[in-house]
Amino acid sequence: MKKGRYNDYVLSAAALFVASAITLGLAFLTDRGDVSSAALVLSGMVCFIAGVLLFSFSREDPPDPGLVSLLPAGGMIAVARLCADLSVTGNACFVPGKDGQCGSMIVPAGETLPAIPKEDFSFILAPEGNAVLLYSSSGPVFSALSGSNGFRLPSTADDLPAAAKDLFCSLLEVADTVEVRKDESSVTFLLGRFRLLQGCLQVRGESPRVCAIYPCPICSLAGVLAASSTGRICRLDQTDPDQKNMTMTVIFSFT
Repeated sequence: MKKGRYNDYVLSAAALFVASAITLGLAFLTDRGDVSSAALVLSGMVCFIAGVLLFSFSREDPPDPGLVSLLPAGGMIAVARLCADLSVTGNACFVPGKDGQCGSMIVPAGETLPAIPKEDFSFILAPEGNAVLLYSSSGPVFSALSGSNGFRLPSTADDLPAAAKDLFCSLLEVADTVEVRKDESSVTFLLGRFRLLQGCLQVRGESPRVCAIYPCPICSLAGVLAASSTGRICRLDQTDPDQKNMTMTVIFSFT
């Protein structure tokens, strides 16, 4: 982790440059013209070259993924508790958006998902069941990715694996591999060497239902991908972080 203004590469390179200047300076001042002076010159040049190599690796250290994964935990727990107090305890459902947009996320009170009203109200009261219309935690991330990075949602199921790999491995760099499995009733994402497991375990320590009611940005983005590529409403059925194998499994079913 980065400490202070400079990282270890910069400090090590600076030390080697100072050592190079001292040894070359001694060789110049003594000017003995023997093996000792040659050794000083050679040592100074080696220190200088090593300093240049270390300085080339002096880019800033990335933030600790474990700490980053904890950032959305508090908000997730707070929203899930609020929904539970309102007797809204169903699993989050992702609705396909229009024209490449993120779409909405609905949390039903039970198993039945009510019809989505045209009005943009947070509370949905319907004869078939109540629900809460929430702003997905992936909304800000998706807006940034679709803006400056030019990311586009997959429009067909065939485009889903490539889009998931591009999103999670290349753009966000939260996993090394992504495997997508799709059948007639579900879509499964398997993220290999997932770097944000610490946050998942922290939230699940509060309650596994938190992830189901108000999932984190990563699981929400997976839901957005699944809904967009299939054109169907996708319900988050299961999240399974595996600390031993450093994998994350996210399963959605069609409603």
